[in-house]
Amino acid sequence: MKRLSILLSIAFVALMSMCFTSCDEDQMIAMNIQGTWRGTISTNYYKSWWSLDQGGHYYTIFHFSGDLGSRHGHGYEIDFTRNNQSASRSRFEYWVKGSEVEITFENGRRFYIYGITTDGGHLRGYIDDGSGRNVNIDLISDSRNYDSYAKGAIENKR
Repeated sequence: MKRLSILLSIAFVALMSMCFTSCDEDQMIAMNIQGTWRGTISTNYYKSWWSLDQGGHYYTIFHFSGDLGSRHGHGYEIDFTRNNQSASRSRFEYWVKGSEVEITFENGRRFYIYGITTDGGHLRGYIDDGSGRNVNIDLISDSRNYDSYAKGAIENKR
């Protein structure tokens, strides 16, 4: 009987530790961004101290995948020209660190997404790509699968 009591106590402690385990903020961001997002990237930057140059609005698709609970994953980005005449496609790896997402592309280019919010099916934030431009993102969740389109286009690009 004493042995059964000890086993039940161990099982109870193990069960309680699993029930009260929670994700940290970085894990929550990583889980919330997983999936496919499409929408606009708006850029503008200052040519000089007094002159704002409007960069424009570009249509883009981001896809993030990763293991459940992980702060790291991989994905791809597809950017379309203004008239959707052509698209550039790039694969990347990402890490969520300190509430920001670091994205590193295959060619070594790196940028960071700050101020991420994922509410109401929207992914919003801003990108620091080191160019001095202010790049705002406003994307909506998209259940369509662009994997084959992105994969074929990336392979054709090589």
